[in-house]
Amino acid sequence: MEITGKDIAQISGARNLIPAGTPVKIAFLGNETHEQRLNAARVIHECGFAPEPIISARRLSSQAEADGLIRAYLAAGKPQRFFIVGGDPAMPAGPYDNAMRLMESGILARHGITRIGIAGHPEGHPKATDEMLWDALEWKRAFLSKSGVDFEITTQFGLDPVAVIDWIADLRACGFDNLVRIGVPGPTDAGKLLRFAQRFGVKSSLGVLRRYGISLTRLLHPVGPERFLQGLGRAMQDKAAQGRRSGGDILSHSTPLAAWIRAALAASGGRGAAGRASRDRSGAGTEAEIDGDDLKRTVTGNRSWSGCLDDAQSSKARQWDRAQSGQARSYRRS
Repeated sequence: MEITGKDIAQISGARNLIPAGTPVKIAFLGNETHEQRLNAARVIHECGFAPEPIISARRLSSQAEADGLIRAYLAAGKPQRFFIVGGDPAMPAGPYDNAMRLMESGILARHGITRIGIAGHPEGHPKATDEMLWDALEWKRAFLSKSGVDFEITTQFGLDPVAVIDWIADLRACGFDNLVRIGVPGPTDAGKLLRFAQRFGVKSSLGVLRRYGISLTRLLHPVGPERFLQGLGRAMQDKAAQGRRSGGDILSHSTPLAAWIRAALAASGGRGAAGRASRDRSGAGTEAEIDGDDLKRTVTGNRSWSGCLDDAQSSKARQWDRAQSGQARSYRRS
């Protein structure tokens, strides 16, 4: 899950929606300050969740700023994992032009960081070739393994489940057994989703849009991720039939969290809903798995993604019908 500094107030109102210990990434946006990010870390920690700050290498002006921000995060929210990315700016603000340069600066060792997240791009990146992206993943694996740092991979959100599962199959074939969190966009209107897709280089052909349930003639129509999640299950089954491994440890990563919270509250009449914490391999609660009348279900533990999708589809459809009906009414009112 991911949230911005400006939306952090919604976390407090969603305690009953999100199980304790759930990791929540803190966005590193160019229009927010470090004070807003640190406040978000404090609130997430105080609410019983696990803050995971995103560190955007290209937005850091100096090593001093990078070290100061990490120290402040550790004091404010006691994060157990940081998410290290290159970032969006066309020109770096300081000495780090990508995540690799920040990692090799020694920042992880200086602050005793032993768990991080890195980015994956199943549908490519607008400013990098596929070869460059795979080379970066290989470099990070070698560097982090040598440094004794455990890492997981969170993918950029996408609209094409087949492309995502193809990428995971390639990842597993290359020997990456790390946990993968698949980026799943939160409920929004079709037009806004397409603008996000264009900004982040996500492919959005007409065929992909139809599979996601998006019509270019209904750009204000609310859309949710249910077709995408169902498509992931089908794509994994197809890969299994081909004898290719595309599973392993997989969870979802919901962006932005504020949109999920709004839809969940709408679906439950503003009352919230009780969830239960999933377990990672050590038995600690790590990611949201919300059943029954709750909005979102995330694959956890040893259960396969496709198996969870099969038994969740009927309840998920009802949940999203309720959420989307509420959103549609709000659009008409506005």
